[in-house]
Amino acid sequence: MIVDHLCYGLSGGAALAALRIHDGLRKRGVDSRYWHASGLVSQDTRVCADSLATAQGCDTEDARANCADNACRPLNWSTPFTPGSLGRLVRNVTRTARDLEVKFRHLRNRPDGFEYFSTGRLRYTTPWPADQLVGDVLMLHWIGKLVDYPSFFGSLPADRPIVWVLHDMNPFTGGCHFSAGCNRFTQHCGNCPQIASPSDRDITFQTLRMKRRLYEGLNLHVVSPSRWLSEQAKRSVPLEGATSHHVIPYGLETDRFAPADRLEARRALGLDPSKTIVLFGAASSDNRRKGFHLLMEAWPKLPGDRVQGVMFGAGEAPTLEAGQAPFFQQAPIRHLGFVRDPERLRLIYSAADMFVLPSLEDNLPQTGMEAMSCGTPVVAFAAGGIPDYVRPEQTGLLAPVGDSEALAQQLRRLVETPELAGRLGANARKMMLAEFQQPIESARYLELLGSILATRRSVSRAA
Repeated sequence: MIVDHLCYGLSGGAALAALRIHDGLRKRGVDSRYWHASGLVSQDTRVCADSLATAQGCDTEDARANCADNACRPLNWSTPFTPGSLGRLVRNVTRTARDLEVKFRHLRNRPDGFEYFSTGRLRYTTPWPADQLVGDVLMLHWIGKLVDYPSFFGSLPADRPIVWVLHDMNPFTGGCHFSAGCNRFTQHCGNCPQIASPSDRDITFQTLRMKRRLYEGLNLHVVSPSRWLSEQAKRSVPLEGATSHHVIPYGLETDRFAPADRLEARRALGLDPSKTIVLFGAASSDNRRKGFHLLMEAWPKLPGDRVQGVMFGAGEAPTLEAGQAPFFQQAPIRHLGFVRDPERLRLIYSAADMFVLPSLEDNLPQTGMEAMSCGTPVVAFAAGGIPDYVRPEQTGLLAPVGDSEALAQQLRRLVETPELAGRLGANARKMMLAEFQQPIESARYLELLGSILATRRSVSRAA
């Protein structure tokens, strides 16, 4: 069996999840190939090595040396026009003009606080690269900025089975990657709050209609890592007619993300062994969807003489507002920066007494899974797919979405009852071993792929 994965990059949450799936299938003997954008150029080898080191639980230098052997390669798009062709020139000019119109007409007045927005159209065409994607099954991941939807989906072989692993909502919305509670994707989009559009037939209306048209007739199987995302996909206009829908949670290398001695971890990181460590981590704390601003609202409500905050990821450490300086001096937050090394991440998770996950909307955040695998309980908002693994009074504690006071109360519970934190952390580790190990994820994908190919062969024989 040959499987082709398409994902824009080699770093970030979606890429890491995709690489873990790719690596898990290769461990089970599948000829799995991971295709990414060619524009990464000089960073390809380094980023691939770092990502594979995390996905495989191996040394970065070993991963760098074996990067090519792990079938991670850039995807090069062909074009039906010669470089000097008038047709190609006209098409490029037209697409560039449309791209500029989207940016300066439709997106220029976007309200603050929303993240990346993509319409599925690029300035260049990306027709099906038959000379590269020769696999039995095509697995799509995060393909924003990688494929031009009209030229790619319009040229797909009609009989090619497609498994689309959703890492956010963009494949079935009019452009947003998380809808912030908007349900217009279940009808028609338009009047989009994320671009402050007053029009019923704005760019989101056009994009949703385009996706629905392009997906029709495809042998498309949708996989969501969380139950929440699966329900959203089933309700959406573009994906409600998919051939099948499945929920396969992310899998983790639980042997790599395993509990380390807490005191030793704190000593290695230079953290106070007498304090209760509250940990936060995200790709960027500046992303409002990740809720760091709500953690900052809850922070002064904690017993400042007993806690220390630790955070990692891109973004800035908290800015002190008037009247908060004394509390932050008493209960400081130490920023460890962006951490890529899996062994250092393991130490950070193990050093913490609790991990806080204040996302307002999310799929199945891998930071929470990594913390739990290291025996650290999670306190979170009951948002998106988070309740799939943060099970109240069992593996962590939940608060109503957006309620910083309730979040503070749950954090205080664990600060004041360390025995509860210890019990929840131990249960979290057991849950990860029982339900979220990478081999379990790989087995589920192998079963799904086998079923899809068996059905395809039956249909072919019947025809």
